[in-house]
Amino acid sequence: MNKRLKQITHRLRERSLEFKVVSLTGPAISVKDVVRRATVPVKIEEICKTILLKGKTVFGVFLRGTDRIDFEKLKEIQGSKIRLLNKQEIKNQFGFELGEVCPLFLDIVVFVDKDVLKLENVHFGSGDLLNGLEMKSGDILKCINYKIENVVV
Repeated sequence: MNKRLKQITHRLRERSLEFKVVSLTGPAISVKDVVRRATVPVKIEEICKTILLKGKTVFGVFLRGTDRIDFEKLKEIQGSKIRLLNKQEIKNQFGFELGEVCPLFLDIVVFVDKDVLKLENVHFGSGDLLNGLEMKSGDILKCINYKIENVVV
């Protein structure tokens, strides 16, 4: 467990939120990696991802791992062109490698896709490629600066 994951688990305990750390047998970047490498069964439909983008400002999108972002909808919401942050920008601005991004560490607005809230539990990046987090979908909203939107194709 790395320093960031220790910080997150401490914050979650302080807020009395239930969570589980899901150990992985190797680095997990994709949904398939998580399913293959989780040391406990993980439902593919509960795996979520955090994507970082730039429009007028830098923002995040939290969506189910198998869903795709609707860039036109985000362009309307942002009122400007948008693009994905590249690997170097993610590292420089947030200190994460690809696959490590944890929405609970972000001090930016995160657009949570409304379909995520239909899930009982969500699994997502913890800031550590060898561990993921599992929480109730509604509890994640208690930890981030969010807006609920329909942002998938």
